Amino acid sequence: MRFSLWFLIFSLAVTPVRAEINSSLILAVDYSGSYVDRRKAGEMKQLFQTVNKFISKAASQLPANVSFKALSITELSSLEKPDCEAEGYSKGLFGRGTGGTKGQYLVSAPRRSSDPSEFEQYLTEICLPRLVKRSEKSAGGTDISGAVDSVVTIAREETDGPKVLVIMSDFYEYRDSALPTFKLDLNSYRILMVYRTEYDFDANNQAKLTREKAQEWKRKFESAGADAVYLMDERSSKAIGQAIRKLL
Repeated sequence: MRFSLWFLIFSLAVTPVRAEINSSLILAVDYSGSYVDRRKAGEMKQLFQTVNKFISKAASQLPANVSFKALSITELSSLEKPDCEAEGYSKGLFGRGTGGTKGQYLVSAPRRSSDPSEFEQYLTEICLPRLVKRSEKSAGGTDISGAVDSVVTIAREETDGPKVLVIMSDFYEYRDSALPTFKLDLNSYRILMVYRTEYDFDANNQAKLTREKAQEWKRKFESAGADAVYLMDERSSKAIGQAIRKLL
């Protein structure tokens, strides 16, 4: 009996355990002209870096293993495939990882080290360049509803656990009237809305801040059952800690 117990302990120590997906983390980026155009050089890169801070911290606090995807908001959001996709895992029994194969990254930084975690490195070195490149060419429309419906479909098929959605947009929706309508169900979702503050002009040439549209979508997400929604002006680069506390 004693031998069997020690054999079990030894096996756990040397064999990484592949855990199922227990939480979901999705970034949805608006690539319409009203969001990505008229930017200063390097502005989108800096914005993605700010959002990546939130994503890496969220990944370390969500139940492992965490499924991460970056999706595009375009004129055909429902058909978009992920621009980035990875799995975040944490260290298991005896300090060994519960993952570690291709596409899997530790979400916790090394102890007593200022080095970033593997997941942070993935966001910086692999995902960020793809997103910056994608932002250089604007999309022909903005189907926010289709993007959120895609998020819900993908995440619910992967896990029953908690889900965090980050949306970067000016929250003006320009979608073809022929596209289907969606009834959103956002139960178990926590949403960070990172919005661009600009002036938009109505039919009477009256200027309105895009913040008002973001607030409309916040109410819509809350009505759809979201557990928590945090609205953040993209200029508030120091608000990541507050967003983490409010949502996680």
